Amino acid sequence: MCIRDSLGGANLRNAMLWNANLQSAILRNANLQGAELQQANLQDANLGQNLISLEQTNLQDTNLGGANLQNAMLWNANLQSAILRNANLQGAELQQANLQDADLQDANLEFVNLAGADLRRVSYLTEEQLAEAILCGTKLPDYIELDGNRDCNTP
Repeated sequence: MCIRDSLGGANLRNAMLWNANLQSAILRNANLQGAELQQANLQDANLGQNLISLEQTNLQDTNLGGANLQNAMLWNANLQSAILRNANLQGAELQQANLQDADLQDANLEFVNLAGADLRRVSYLTEEQLAEAILCGTKLPDYIELDGNRDCNTP
């Protein structure tokens, strides 16, 4: 079975996909809201612009290295200990997401909304990666000297 053909437009809301091998999968127009993808392999997967939702999805310990998550909706997603090396998260919505202990080496965080997100203890994050990201109530690792409230609206 070809994963690329079988999951396009799929409704995988609340699906249990623990340890699933979705490497290089194309999930265009897929709905993964609330799905359990713990320890899944989504390396080089295309989950980007046409992905319906990853809101409240459990992606703990998931390999998303090189994945295209451009403009993805990841509100309240659990990305704790996820591998996001070289992932494209440009324009993604990561409000209230848990990214503790995630590997963000060379991840594209341009225009990412990290309001309320928890990035404590992430690995390989640089201030340059956060230059265009939205920070408001964002919990940053100790080695980052940026203000986690830099982009909050002031009355």
